[in-house]
Amino acid sequence: MERADAHLHLFADGYPGRYGRSPAGGDELTVYDSLRRVHGIGPALVIGYEGAAEFAGNNAHLARLAAAHDWIAPVAYVPPTGTANPDDLDRWWSAGFVGISAYLTGPQASRTFTGWLDAAAGDLNRVGALLSLNATPAATAHLGPTLAALENCRCSSVTSACPAPTPSRRTGTSPPRRSSRCSVWPTCRASG
Repeated sequence: MERADAHLHLFADGYPGRYGRSPAGGDELTVYDSLRRVHGIGPALVIGYEGAAEFAGNNAHLARLAAAHDWIAPVAYVPPTGTANPDDLDRWWSAGFVGISAYLTGPQASRTFTGWLDAAAGDLNRVGALLSLNATPAATAHLGPTLAALENCRCSSVTSACPAPTPSRRTGTSPPRRSSRCSVWPTCRASG
């Protein structure tokens, strides 16, 4: 049976890690592709992150990778304030993204994000988006009613006491189009 990777990050210059350089030597894709072959990993949910300056452009990087590798199911990073451009969602869907990811470090970030999520619900439901949420316990208290309104979406969440990835520490956890890229991901329904 082929395995699927439910949470992976790929950065253009590699993850800088604790010592300012990627343990993969900067070519994470080549290293990960060799791991895929050795361990029988098929599709991978590749989570975008642009929450710090050194990760700017990660969504565009993932779009390029997904265009070249059909095993990549990319998830676009969305800041707690939502997308800056209303056309971002349609552009991401066209590029093969299967969802959005958000990193919610506390109640205020969660409240801000749910405001944007309420407004974007129609677009997310239309494509059956996958939502990957990395949130502190305090942030999750504000998500229930908004997530419950996303009736055609799937949700993957990680509750964490840690903040999003930074050069000194890393935690991990995306809207999907209905495609073969996202058929392996389990679904969960949030209840209000």
